[in-house]
Amino acid sequence: SEFMPTVEDDVRLDRSFKSIIVQFIVAYTPGCKKWTNYNDFRQRAKDLTPHDRPLPVEKTETLPFGVFDVNEGSRDGVVEVVEKIQERSTLTKAEFGANARIFQGDWLSVNNLRLAKNHRYEDINSFEKLEFAMPEGALWHFAYNGVKMTVKTHKGEGANLLDPAALKQHKDLLNRTWDINDPDYAPAKSLIRHSLI
Repeated sequence: SEFMPTVEDDVRLDRSFKSIIVQFIVAYTPGCKKWTNYNDFRQRAKDLTPHDRPLPVEKTETLPFGVFDVNEGSRDGVVEVVEKIQERSTLTKAEFGANARIFQGDWLSVNNLRLAKNHRYEDINSFEKLEFAMPEGALWHFAYNGVKMTVKTHKGEGANLLDPAALKQHKDLLNRTWDINDPDYAPAKSLIRHSLI
């Protein structure tokens, strides 16, 4: 019964639908930016949107180290995160680097940590070489890796680009626009299900 729509839900949906229409009219009417009260109209249209926040915002603690204000989306960024973890652990670099440490994360972070290890394999000590780091992909990213490897295996290369069984041929035939060399999970999985499964 908790999932059954109520009268209040119906009213909220109706108000939401109308507010979206008003926002479209205000944003996309030809010449609307020349209206004298354009910004006021936009704000009033935005204010029509009903808000529902059943749960209050609650700040959580991330233990044991807290949150790091570091962009970990690159090889250097991942190394900076590892250095911050070492600093907050209160261990010296020698102590921190003496034992194997598992670093679990998404595919990008794990891949960047592996690249950093390969790049620093001739560095001055165990810590700087990142010898202690054992990058492990998180369970929820195995499906992504599986899709990426399936596309790579069945993509078709060189002379195989004319192969009617190659995923590149299917993707092009179906007018899918994503990059076959760097597939996103959902469209690649959709193509695999359509063409291979």
